[in-house]
Amino acid sequence: TFTLKAKWLAKDINVEFDTKGGNSIGSTTKTYDAPSNLPIPIKTNYIFDGWYYNGVKVTSTTWDIDSNNTVILVAGWREYKTEVTFDFNGGINDEGNSSISITYTYNKLVGYLPQPARVGYTFDGWTYYNNLGIETPFDGTGLWDRKDETFTLKAKWLAKDINVEF
Repeated sequence: TFTLKAKWLAKDINVEFDTKGGNSIGSTTKTYDAPSNLPIPIKTNYIFDGWYYNGVKVTSTTWDIDSNNTVILVAGWREYKTEVTFDFNGGINDEGNSSISITYTYNKLVGYLPQPARVGYTFDGWTYYNNLGIETPFDGTGLWDRKDETFTLKAKWLAKDINVEF
């Protein structure tokens, strides 16, 4: 008697990358069931969110997509978004809140800025501390130009003059 044993060779799969406007990435070959590092593309003003195959995000570090045809991986992207906390610094808004958060998208118009109120004070705009620790005014005009995940703006107040007569 004798025993026959099957010998298996892992299949090589041709892979192409559709970066959806990111930098060009050449095609490659991946071996089924082998460790696999995928390239990371770059796209101005966007964060790479992973590769997708047939609409499903590729999460494995081992190549587990089997196909007799070329596999096309599609880049997923998300915009830079910043959650901005508006600290009313002793003031409140129309709903009585002492702060609120608004999400802004990088390179998009800022649009709405809250206008708080404070008894005895005049609202003088929004400020933040720059990377040198210096208080900096923020006027909110134009495009949102920050890529931070979170950011805080603080209300600036000017005390009102009160006339007192005796």
